[in-house]
Amino acid sequence: MNDEDHSRWRPVYFRSHFLFPYFGTFAKSFFLLMKIRHMKSGIYAVVILAFISGCTGHDKTGREGHSGDQATLGGAPHWSYDGEESPEHWAELSPDFIACAEGHFQSPIDLETYEARKYHGDILEFHYHASPIDVVNNGHTIMANIEERNHLLVNDEQSYELLQVHFHAPAEHQIDGIVYPMEMHMVHVNEESEYAVVGIFIKEGAENAILKDLWECMPTEYYQHNHGKESCDLRALIPENHAVIHYTGSLTTPPCSEGVEWYVMETPIELSKKQVMDFKVLYDHNARPIQDPEGRVVEEFN
Repeated sequence: MNDEDHSRWRPVYFRSHFLFPYFGTFAKSFFLLMKIRHMKSGIYAVVILAFISGCTGHDKTGREGHSGDQATLGGAPHWSYDGEESPEHWAELSPDFIACAEGHFQSPIDLETYEARKYHGDILEFHYHASPIDVVNNGHTIMANIEERNHLLVNDEQSYELLQVHFHAPAEHQIDGIVYPMEMHMVHVNEESEYAVVGIFIKEGAENAILKDLWECMPTEYYQHNHGKESCDLRALIPENHAVIHYTGSLTTPPCSEGVEWYVMETPIELSKKQVMDFKVLYDHNARPIQDPEGRVVEEFN
């Protein structure tokens, strides 16, 4: 969904654009290195990569669209994954977050395939193409806002537009009790403002060439944005095997709103061990704990 497109509804909390003065990539890299000189050497690698890769960087104030599924707007209660603002306390931070404690269809869950209703066929059509991305460190995750229109067609009838892609470590969902090192969420919305999220597990393996440019441009400072050198081939991120598990749940972050359609791919994609570690230098536990399925129907399409 392009920023210039005002003719259609778009959830502004995913893209609040207020600019800081631009100080230049070299200056920001230098001062950041000074600020974090006492931390792990892995951070230096991320910063140096961002500097030499030719990423276009800029800062923006305000809380960007959250980890992903929901924004934390300026002035809204701060939440996190630690201490008194951790997931078990989210509902205490604001009346708007009450569903985090009292909802009955919360996410993530352990996807038990042996309990799932089985169906044959592919219900997802990914109408994606290579698109420029705006990569932001929003204080909860690394998120890529999609700057051109891509859409997901579900069951040949419901169309959702892709808004953004973000990452969690470890994976938020489990599949038959298995916990993957990471999970990617591709967040979509339809014209009725209803959400569909495609979850893709990530395991350690070969370097992911499709995500390489995004990884090299990961901002190390909160609320900093970078643009990669190249467009991201979103279609190539989807596993060839489209076996998917569907259930109805919620956002996995405050306000934990329910009615989200989840489509979790059973086949993981790969990142190299270094790529996984580069992300974990910034976010190594940005995952909500597993929630009670409360008898929900889980469907498997294969």
